Amino acid sequence: MILLLINGMTKAQNELTVNDLVLQQNDEVTISVNYNFDNDNIFTAYSFDIELPVEFEFAMKDKTEVAFIKGVCHDESHVIMSNLNEKQLNVAGLSMSSKPLNGCDGILLQFTAKPKTKLIAGQVLKGSIQDIILVNLDGIKQKLAASDFTITITGLSSGILKVEDGRLSEDESGYYNLYGQKVTKPRKGIYIKNKRKVISR
Repeated sequence: MILLLINGMTKAQNELTVNDLVLQQNDEVTISVNYNFDNDNIFTAYSFDIELPVEFEFAMKDKTEVAFIKGVCHDESHVIMSNLNEKQLNVAGLSMSSKPLNGCDGILLQFTAKPKTKLIAGQVLKGSIQDIILVNLDGIKQKLAASDFTITITGLSSGILKVEDGRLSEDESGYYNLYGQKVTKPRKGIYIKNKRKVISR
């Protein structure tokens, strides 16, 4: 985040960013496009392109439309349009009632992305948000700086909760029937003792 010092007060410049992410192998990931718009300009529209790492693709609502969730600062008058091409998602939003988007700090949109290929633990994959344009009430455009983000892949857990040393406890060293039930006084038959099959005569 870029901070400016104005009249002794710290203030954030207009910006759109995506936080760096960490996920398990082959999980879906929720990507939040965050924004911080100042109160100096009244913005009523925006557009940007978001490019995922090549190993990921956007989750789709249907065959042509990307599934996304509107952020906290949108209301019914805000319309969002998107177009997905091979490399990136183009997003445009505008207020049909000229209700401004200024002064808002939070999540603009959220998308779900999923891996296209098998991921490897330790990979750090790079995406970006670029060609960011804000439009004010007078139709004047302001271009914002592009921003990169990373998705770091961590390893899957093995599912092994405990490693045994292979030695038998006193409780395991007795006789067991073929159903795995402990037998205190074995009669004639086949039993398990010390993890081996034995015949009692």
